[in-house]
Amino acid sequence: MSHLNDQLEAYRREFEAIEAETHDLIDGLSDVHLTWQPTPTAWSIRTCLDHLIIAGRTSLVHVAEAVAEARARGIYDSGPFRYRAVERWFVWLMGAPARVKFPTPRAYHPRIHRPADIVVAEFLQLQEELRQSLREANGLDLARVKVRNPVTRWIRFSLGQEYALTAAHERRHLQQVRRVAAHTAFAPGVKRPPHESRIPVARQPRQDPG
Repeated sequence: MSHLNDQLEAYRREFEAIEAETHDLIDGLSDVHLTWQPTPTAWSIRTCLDHLIIAGRTSLVHVAEAVAEARARGIYDSGPFRYRAVERWFVWLMGAPARVKFPTPRAYHPRIHRPADIVVAEFLQLQEELRQSLREANGLDLARVKVRNPVTRWIRFSLGQEYALTAAHERRHLQQVRRVAAHTAFAPGVKRPPHESRIPVARQPRQDPG
């Protein structure tokens, strides 16, 4: 199997670190902890993760379509890749710490009554699915290949920035998970997570001046 290019390898490490940090945050927590809400309208750890599962797997469907089409058309390049400023700006907005509060699209609303253990297992599995997608995208032109986005129809993200957006979205909500777990009323006696995330953020290439 060929090595990933530098940018995809950085994303691979990021998704791997997201999986490891999720374990650090939730291993040993009970269903009561995973479904606890700071307020009646706030999300629990379970609903944060389920939202990420829905968004991540929706993205992967469109990524797979874009990858298959790009391979059929022979859109290859080894980089380095340059991205539009609007894409990089949107990824920055989506990341942690949250800079702007976005309304959750209805299609991405978490499923309230799903068993917490299933949600956790699926979120961890999603990180491997994302890493597999990176392997399938290796060798393609990450800037020229575009991915359809059912939410932001006014912009089609490049393949490279679609991965960056997914990683930023996961970091954003893992920060929310961290806040829930650090709440004083969350779980007396349970070891609290470190205040700061240790996820390495993939360095973004310089933007395309055009």
